[in-house]
Amino acid sequence: MYNVAPHSLVNLSSSLTSLSLESYYLGENHGEFPVNIFQLPKLENIQISDNPMIVHFPKSNWTSPIKFLQVVYTGLDIKIPNSIGDLKYLELLYVDGTGVLRNSIGNLVSLKQLILQVNFTGSIPASVGNLTQIAEIYLSGLHFSDELPISLGKLQNLWVLDLESNNFSGQFPNAFTNLTKLTSINIRFNHFSGPIPSDTNSPAGLLSLKISHNLLRGSVPSWLFVLPLLNTLDLSYNQLDGHINDFQVNSSPLSFVDISNNKLHGPIPRSLFELEHLTDLSLSSNNMTGFLHLEMISKL
Repeated sequence: MYNVAPHSLVNLSSSLTSLSLESYYLGENHGEFPVNIFQLPKLENIQISDNPMIVHFPKSNWTSPIKFLQVVYTGLDIKIPNSIGDLKYLELLYVDGTGVLRNSIGNLVSLKQLILQVNFTGSIPASVGNLTQIAEIYLSGLHFSDELPISLGKLQNLWVLDLESNNFSGQFPNAFTNLTKLTSINIRFNHFSGPIPSDTNSPAGLLSLKISHNLLRGSVPSWLFVLPLLNTLDLSYNQLDGHINDFQVNSSPLSFVDISNNKLHGPIPRSLFELEHLTDLSLSSNNMTGFLHLEMISKL
């Protein structure tokens, strides 16, 4: 860890374009990071991590050309002010924070990655639907609640959506099946309810679907069994019922299947045992029937 006096940062050059402070020590009792640095006229990249310091974002006139903003592991959580919406060039927002997510987040029209950690609460504002360039959203392990906004369905460039371990509720969002570029959906450990949409307009490029530990019910839609690139399927700990269809076996990369702890019934599909890449399979705590012959298991 390097030692840096906080006052030495106050007079940084106005021509500074990038600042990285990782594992620096700014004094005991958390040194205070100079807020004016965030407003330097040419600053595009700022990274602060593994530093015990107090950080406050500007509350107004935050019109700098910042593209990459990362403030994590400082020991104190940061509130994101309304002024965050002034950063029209911002592409990455990665923050350990607290409080609510402001409506002004929807003004970040260049944003491609949103990563929030620690202690955010409240609901996701509908304005996130304006983030049409965003590719990755990571909001896991927080305290967000309420239903997801319908406007999520506008994020046509979204690849990754991770909302694990929050308090989201409401119906399983139909918007997910309309986001055709999605490769990963993780909504485990929430309170989503209702059926999984049977819409055939499913994201064909989906690699991972993790929706366990919710309150989902109804049958498992047929489109889940024919996704050509899917390698991880976790439907466990829900209230799903009905039969399980045969999986599309030819060239399937599926390696992980967990459908345990539901109310599924009917025969165990033989196609499960013909998935040549399968390494993890859990069917326990259901009402499925049939025999597992040794030759079926030996194929795995």
